[in-house]
Amino acid sequence: LGVGGGMFLSPVLFELGMLPMVVAAISTSCILLSSSVLTVLIIVQGTVGLSTVFLYFLGTVAGAFLGKFFVKQIVAKYRSSAIIPLILGGVIIASMFVATYQNANKFIRQWGDGEIEGFRAICQASK
Repeated sequence: LGVGGGMFLSPVLFELGMLPMVVAAISTSCILLSSSVLTVLIIVQGTVGLSTVFLYFLGTVAGAFLGKFFVKQIVAKYRSSAIIPLILGGVIIASMFVATYQNANKFIRQWGDGEIEGFRAICQASK
């Protein structure tokens, strides 16, 4: 499922009446499973070095613990788990804007360098 699947799965689970903490746990478990499989595949293929994978692993673990700590503090402060869907929605919206910004910059750079030639026929061989 991955992150995209988690983004689609979460609203469906909310609509089915599940508690926000349960939805977050299910979504996170799906993301963890698919990300782990992809990580193993990348390591086996040698696409990324083990040192890079290890650095990302450390960052992910640190982020997970910090995120859990801060979300627990926020839920305790406001005495409501309804903040969890707002956090998930904020992350999804922020991801959308960041991805759009990065891809727009890449497109503009490629356009300026003349790398984008326009549309080609579907069956035309690539260069």
